[in-house]
Amino acid sequence: LYTIHLASVQTSPKTPITMGVEKYKNAYFQVTRGDYSALLKFVNENLEKAILYAANDHQKNMLKHYMNSF
Repeated sequence: LYTIHLASVQTSPKTPITMGVEKYKNAYFQVTRGDYSALLKFVNENLEKAILYAANDHQKNMLKHYMNSF
């Protein structure tokens, strides 16, 4: 069983399982969600540090877009 985690900062009283177990070919998948705000904060802090080492403006913009998505 492969579990796909939807990382978000929103909490909800809803069940963390967004869909039941699904079979695709010879593998089983399940999608869950949860509060990953602490982890995503850490990721954003390090993405901001990575901007200092970006090779060009394209990479800097990509990192900024990643930060905005979290």
